[in-house]
Amino acid sequence: MNKRLLIGIVIIVAVITGIKMFTTTVENVATDTTKEVLNNVVKANLKPVAEAIKNQQLCKPGAATELQALGHEGQPLARSMAYIALAQESYLQGDKQKAAVELQQSLDASGKKVSPQERDELLNALGKGAAELAAKRKQNGFNIDCTPL
Repeated sequence: MNKRLLIGIVIIVAVITGIKMFTTTVENVATDTTKEVLNNVVKANLKPVAEAIKNQQLCKPGAATELQALGHEGQPLARSMAYIALAQESYLQGDKQKAAVELQQSLDASGKKVSPQERDELLNALGKGAAELAAKRKQNGFNIDCTPL
């Protein structure tokens, strides 16, 4: 009986130790991943892209040109965001082929490899972004093609 109790205690201690070691490892990996993501965001300098997207929503002249320029330079995250904004604009204007090309440029800029099925899902999701862009334009007094209401 004592041997069984001792074996049971040893097993419980081993399980608790294993869980604690696994939890500590996961916490360290999560912390490192979070630091890496934050560093990428800080390095990306998203302010110019955010301003260009705002200009796009406000139908300011040159917003698309500015987004195209930002898509060709800078950090991957900023480039990817610029291409997504351009893809939403193309989708909103009904040019789904151009939107697909710009979506692919966004994926290329981010370095993400996606399957054709995932790319199609992302293209369909551009519809939501385009609807939000149309709503912002309407809120700012413009039609989807930037003509005043």
